[in-house]
Amino acid sequence: MGLNLQIRRVVFRTLRKFDGEVTRRLTPPEIRQISGRAGRFGGRYGELGLVACFTAEDCAVVREALAEDMTKSEAKVQVGAFPRAALLPLPEQLEAFSHALEADLGKLLPFAALVERFMSIAEVSPLYFLAQSRSLVEVARALADVRLPPGEKFTFCQAPISSTDLVAFTALHGFARDYAASGFVGFPRVRLAEPCSESGVTARHVLELEGLHKVCEAYLWLASRFPTAFLDGDAAQEARQEVAARIAESLRRPL
Repeated sequence: MGLNLQIRRVVFRTLRKFDGEVTRRLTPPEIRQISGRAGRFGGRYGELGLVACFTAEDCAVVREALAEDMTKSEAKVQVGAFPRAALLPLPEQLEAFSHALEADLGKLLPFAALVERFMSIAEVSPLYFLAQSRSLVEVARALADVRLPPGEKFTFCQAPISSTDLVAFTALHGFARDYAASGFVGFPRVRLAEPCSESGVTARHVLELEGLHKVCEAYLWLASRFPTAFLDGDAAQEARQEVAARIAESLRRPL
């Protein structure tokens, strides 16, 4: 990403990422690129940036990556690469596919099975590839009790939340349930607890704040897709800023 922000410190929560096909470890060039966001020439915090990790093992990997010099061959690989773009179906396409399949089979498939069927037979040009639908299917199964049209449910399944993130996913499930019931979704009141440890901030406290931030992000993301239903965007934006400020404050204190 070409971000140009006033950042002094970059914290790696993990060194693994989903690249559209598989979950893999970040490469040394990717680690250097992300780390380079900290400390910018002429920036507020000077040219020296700080990089931290949640685990000692990841710190060792980051130190090794930052110590490497980019070779000419590595630069050529970066420049010469011709990546393909990941694609997912549009909600309208999934809706049309659902109607056609129901007419053909004489029954309505469960939504998770519908997504799997679509992804198994869809074809794209060589410039693209179908993004893995495993996380989508997991969310779809978890939302099985929420009755929504396929296109709308597919949009909820694409929200930036993992089904393994209990706090954020519980909020997503509540958003979907409220939308299905009334067509309107209010933003939940966010309660920010103070750190429990007198000696410093605990990792658990930071993770809880991170979960609340994801709830705010999910609400705002859905508000951009369903603007007439998610009407508390200002409250979500204010809460997100407050949580982000609390995270920044916590990271300045010893863990």
